[in-house]
Amino acid sequence: MPSNELLLREKDILDKLYDAESMMEIEKSVAQGYITLLGGNCADADPALSFLALTQGNVIDACFGVSSASISRGEVTPNMQSARTAKALLDECALNSTREQFQQLAVTSYKNAFEEVVAHNQRRSKLNCITRCCRPKKVRKKAEQQLKAAFLELAKAVGECSS
Repeated sequence: MPSNELLLREKDILDKLYDAESMMEIEKSVAQGYITLLGGNCADADPALSFLALTQGNVIDACFGVSSASISRGEVTPNMQSARTAKALLDECALNSTREQFQQLAVTSYKNAFEEVVAHNQRRSKLNCITRCCRPKKVRKKAEQQLKAAFLELAKAVGECSS
C-alpha cells in the first residue's frame, strides 16, 4: 500500500477511536477518574478489566462527547454511534489478534490520551487573559498532536487486524 494511502487509512482509524474536540472538553477531574478506571499507576491492575471499562463501560463514550444523560434518555446521536463503532472495533481486534497484548495497548493508549487531557487542562488554566486570547490555537494544536500520538500505535494495530 502506498504511503499516502496508509496515512489516509491511519487517519480514518484515528477518527474511529476518538474525537479530539470532545476529548479536549473533558474536565480535568473527569479525565483523572478515567485514568484511575483504566488502572491508573497501579502496576498490578488487570488489563482485561480495564479493557472491559473501555468496551462495555462509558470510557469511550466520553471520548466522543456522549453524556450519561443522553444515554439514559435513550437518544441515539451520531456521537453515540461513533462510540459504539469504536467499542465494536476494539472488541473485534481483540478477538483477531493476541488478545492480552491488544487489550494492554488499547488501555495504555486511552490512559495516555486522558493524561494528555489533564495536561491540556493544566496548560489552559495557566494562561492569563492576554495569552488566552493570543495563544489558544497553539495550546489546542499541541493537545491535538499529543492525542494523536497517544492513539497512533493503537491505530496501527487496528489497521493490521482489520486489513
